[in-house]
Amino acid sequence: MGKTGVFLSGGGGNGPFHIGFFKALEEAKIPVDYICGTSVGALIGGAATYLDSYEMFECWKSLTIESVLKIDSSKVADVPGLIRDLTLFKECFLSCCRKDPKLFINIDDIRNLLYSELDGEQIQNSPVGFAVGTTEIPSFKNVCIQKEEMGDQVLDYILASIYMPIFSHERRNLNGKKYLDLSMFRHYPLNSLKEQGCDKFFVVMAEPNILHPMKHQIAKAFSPEDDVTFVDFEEQPSILDFSSEMAKYDFNSGYEATNKVLEKKNSIPR
Repeated sequence: MGKTGVFLSGGGGNGPFHIGFFKALEEAKIPVDYICGTSVGALIGGAATYLDSYEMFECWKSLTIESVLKIDSSKVADVPGLIRDLTLFKECFLSCCRKDPKLFINIDDIRNLLYSELDGEQIQNSPVGFAVGTTEIPSFKNVCIQKEEMGDQVLDYILASIYMPIFSHERRNLNGKKYLDLSMFRHYPLNSLKEQGCDKFFVVMAEPNILHPMKHQIAKAFSPEDDVTFVDFEEQPSILDFSSEMAKYDFNSGYEATNKVLEKKNSIPR
């Protein structure tokens, strides 16, 4: 019997897109054997090794724009789409200038959510394989770290994969190394899915403007005979929006996009 591997991209506030993807797989009764994620994809991927989509979404809903960005969300209440992201970025920058030059995006609530809601031991004990895609510093080497290599520091590695220089928290040394969010470079360890013995693959993208680069990377990582399903946003998602409204939108988008590609896949005669 074959194994199914999943790769989850980064995407900031679009994390619920990945949760919607898992909801669609649950309904289609498609089991997952291995998950590799980077940035928010690592956070959701770790959770998905032992939680269902409902439990994951309930955890995510505790986040708000103010808790992550420390700005007044009323200033973007009626701002749509890409302009909304630009407005959020501007407000973050102005808040940084007024209050603390070292604080651009405060992910304390994401860190607290990670350590309070996720259980590293359950991730380790889950039959579902798990890995984090990240970038070593200062070599800037892209690496894929399997959970077997993480020991009791699974949650620390997930947090390390989320780190960007504009974040407020300090990077921790993990086995003498530091890491940076792989999404900054958009070169993903898709080969890890094959290396873990998977023969069915899902590549799930919750990032904007990624379609063409990812198709190129998929073509390099997989052969035409491989069973690869690519799931991505059809619209331009807002990566800085952690509002409950956007969480529901992202969740539904991931759910609908996954069902759409599954229906298309199943309708092709074999």
